[in-house]
Amino acid sequence: MPHPNIHQYLDASTAHLPPDLLEGIDTVENLIVRKFQYGWWLWVPDDVAEQLADYEGIPDAIVALWRFARAHECDWVLLDADGPEVDGLPTYDHAR
Repeated sequence: MPHPNIHQYLDASTAHLPPDLLEGIDTVENLIVRKFQYGWWLWVPDDVAEQLADYEGIPDAIVALWRFARAHECDWVLLDADGPEVDGLPTYDHAR
């Protein structure tokens, strides 16, 4: 059993968020997210299905990240502009 003070995180590219969500992720209700210079830390709920039942309007891209991260026993997602693209997660075109 993992130590309760040690948490895993998924290291992922910001390309896993659509551009419109990327600009406003910190305004989405019911997300625990912390912005830093080149990306965000995103909390992953213990029970994604329960979180979705309790809160409407969570974007599909976030749900995909949550489900993938939780399936790999991650409590957080690090979304970084230079982070790796993760096989099995959708990506979005950020070219302008």
